Amino acid sequence: MEDLAHFPRLDSVSAAARELMVAKRQPFLFEPRKTIICCGETIGGTYFVTKGRLRAFIQDADGREKTLYHLEGGQCCILAINCTFSGVVYPAWVASGEEGAEGFFLPASAYKQLFETEPAVRDFTISVLTTWIYDLMTWVEGASLGSVAARLAHVLVRRSNSDGVITGTHQDLASDLGTAREVVSRHLKEFEAAGMIQRGRRQLRILDRGRLLAAS
Repeated sequence: MEDLAHFPRLDSVSAAARELMVAKRQPFLFEPRKTIICCGETIGGTYFVTKGRLRAFIQDADGREKTLYHLEGGQCCILAINCTFSGVVYPAWVASGEEGAEGFFLPASAYKQLFETEPAVRDFTISVLTTWIYDLMTWVEGASLGSVAARLAHVLVRRSNSDGVITGTHQDLASDLGTAREVVSRHLKEFEAAGMIQRGRRQLRILDRGRLLAAS
């Protein structure tokens, strides 16, 4: 099963587990910026992303979006896992990113069976949970910051890869913060003028992480 190559923690599952996943998996290919799940839906399984990005978010009373977390290749949705085991409805919205998303959906019955019989799946689930706890803590920390500039700096540092690159649009960042794109663009210009970042087409690069961290 080629899809498992994106999830190294599942390499050690048994041949029987691989056969079950092949038989039960439901591949998906979502077009860019498509709403996948609406808050309150019953989903009955979980999503494994192999390419592209999914975004889980909430909305306030005025309809402004606030990102909870992003799912990229090699990641699995913790809220969907929670729904799988608890039977509750999905508590947020999910949409694909600007490049869409690929992967597979595994029904709840199959995931529960694998969790019961495969140590690697249990370890994988715990890993997803601990990563979510870390993301939740950083999300709460960022939300507690006062100014939009400080929150934006926090998001840039958190979303950057090892090379300091952040992919996505100004609107993506605005959705992460629950603010307007114009506000994000203005602050990014200020960060660039101060020599902290470099702006490019659909991506940003952090030039001075220390100063950006100080700003957050």
